[in-house]
Amino acid sequence: MTPAALGHTLESALRAELAAMLQRAGVREVAALLPSLNKNVGGERQRTARVNTLKTTVKEVPAWLRAPPAEHAEKWGAVVRSFVVRLAA
Repeated sequence: MTPAALGHTLESALRAELAAMLQRAGVREVAALLPSLNKNVGGERQRTARVNTLKTTVKEVPAWLRAPPAEHAEKWGAVVRSFVVRLAA
């Protein structure tokens, strides 16, 4: 599958899932699915924290995805296979 065809397939799948989400929620617009942006869900004070849990670099990520360490290979392979099956459906 070419990158353009894959991109088109992914876009179609995302649009179909979004349409299904809108229908399940009984709304017509995406904004209706989102909580109000004016609402302060964190209380009176904003509480934020920055946590860097990814101890890697941008260059290392593609290499990890192509050949994950042995302890992650089976799980990552299952994720990729399930994604490919969904695209083929």
